[in-house]
Amino acid sequence: MFDYFITDENGNASFDFVVDACYHVLWKTSQRSPGALDGPEVEHTWNIDPDLHPQYDTDYGPATVGIFGEWERLGDDGVGLLPGHYRCDLLLTEESFHGSDLQGWWAHAMVGTAEFTILEPFECPEYPAGDINQDCQVDLEDLALLALSWMECNRQPSHTCWQ
Repeated sequence: MFDYFITDENGNASFDFVVDACYHVLWKTSQRSPGALDGPEVEHTWNIDPDLHPQYDTDYGPATVGIFGEWERLGDDGVGLLPGHYRCDLLLTEESFHGSDLQGWWAHAMVGTAEFTILEPFECPEYPAGDINQDCQVDLEDLALLALSWMECNRQPSHTCWQ
């Protein structure tokens, strides 16, 4: 788990995050206190009304809960990926049964795919003419970028275009 968030009453959330660490599990402060190596404590208040949210059948009233993440214990240098092309399935999970007989059953709330490429480090003393994306090579990616702007003209006045 990289981070966590709380949705609004409609299930919507907008959340920016950086993956520089990883949480193993989230704890309520009523379960245990955060230690020096745990993530920051965040407090959330909500009131889930079963009349508005039929997936809940009990109205517990308003509640404020302190939450913190237990950091995954990784090496001091972190975990890196070698140069190459990667395709990852990202699973937003909800696992709320820690410490019960149901632990380990993680419901997927959302699933998405991300593809990315990690390039081997290189030096480029000068970009070749036509290298629109400045990756130090002229290829189909540059041609595609050129095609996206084909026949655009930003001259002022506009009647001077294509003379």
